[in-house]
Amino acid sequence: MKARADRGFALVAVLWALLLLGALAAAVAGGTRTEAALTRNGMDSAIAAAAAEAGVNLAIERLIGMVGVGATDPDGASRFDIEVVGVPVRIAVFDTCGRVDLNEAPLELLEAVFAGVGLTPARAFADRVVEHRRQRRFEVEAALRPLLEIDAGVWAGLRDQVTIHCRQPGLDRRVVHRELLARLPGVEPQTLELLIARRSEPVDLARGVQPLAPLGAAETLLLESNRFSHQIVARAAVPGGGSETLTVLVSLVPGVARPYMLLDWRRDG
Repeated sequence: MKARADRGFALVAVLWALLLLGALAAAVAGGTRTEAALTRNGMDSAIAAAAAEAGVNLAIERLIGMVGVGATDPDGASRFDIEVVGVPVRIAVFDTCGRVDLNEAPLELLEAVFAGVGLTPARAFADRVVEHRRQRRFEVEAALRPLLEIDAGVWAGLRDQVTIHCRQPGLDRRVVHRELLARLPGVEPQTLELLIARRSEPVDLARGVQPLAPLGAAETLLLESNRFSHQIVARAAVPGGGSETLTVLVSLVPGVARPYMLLDWRRDG
């Protein structure tokens, strides 16, 4: 009887041991899979970042060699796609003279951009900016947020509509966002739609950049871009894996050994 009980105890012990070994094996296998997934995600992220950086460099090369402004979409961007080691990269280039310069813009432009993000009364906010720059010029766009006491949501919508890098008082109609153009005084909807359609057409190099239709009373707020600085947004997405977005602000410096200067570099995975 005792031998039979000992055998029963031994069987239970063996079963518990097998159960513990199985649990340990499952934990090890799970950890291995997790580590492999993390490694794969890290590699995908690194590949995406390298592809996005390649897209930024290509965009800079195109800007250096470009004469005049190319075709732009309703957002005011010149866009193109490339592929780097099998990774698709979407690139958008924005001329900063499609944005309102905080140090140079007249009241009408400041009002238009503030009204567009729901700041009312827009004139009061515009007056505050003008009063500030009489004392001290804006050195960074972010200084606008505490000055106007606006929350993160409003600033997210305003940040990419203002600049300190155009250094001109007006906007270039070829690179302004459609909605901002529509808020300018005297702009007729039909004329605006014609302008947006015309500027999206590929530029005929033999004929050069053709003039666009005038926009009535808004003409006093419009000018031709000096093409000094641009924002480049490059988004790379590894098929089935990670993605990376680089937002780079670059200033062109013609006639020197390195014909451009990086002003800002922002990375969003």
